[in-house]
Amino acid sequence: MPPSFRTLALLAALALVVPLPATAAIFCVSDGASLQNALTQAATNGQDDDIRLRPGTYTMGSGATAFTYASSEAFRLVISGGWQTVGVIPCGLALADPSLSVLDGVNQRRVMDLSSSSTNFNAMLEVRNLTIRGGSGTGFGGLRVSVG
Repeated sequence: MPPSFRTLALLAALALVVPLPATAAIFCVSDGASLQNALTQAATNGQDDDIRLRPGTYTMGSGATAFTYASSEAFRLVISGGWQTVGVIPCGLALADPSLSVLDGVNQRRVMDLSSSSTNFNAMLEVRNLTIRGGSGTGFGGLRVSVG
């Protein structure tokens, strides 16, 4: 039996008021420059972001801080390591080994500074499955995370 006009009208009305799940931008990176580029894009792209690091050591050759993210957006940022290619899908599977993806300040700079000035509870910063080493700087050398 086909749906009634009332059923169709109710479904249409619900579609207008129920928010669809937000899609996330997924970045698959394999070097320091592509990591910083992904962080820069994520800070202003208006969506949740998932930055996946392939195995390797990530460094930058200049600056006081190797990797920075500063945003006022109310979105989620997840940075995680150990991502492997599965078939033809890059960053399709993460191995739970933090030693596979290393962020390194090479004893010359801070490693990572992540900050969100948003006071919205949806703004979240998450770092997982990474090794952070070789940081050097006044105030902090490794990882600094600031929200709100």
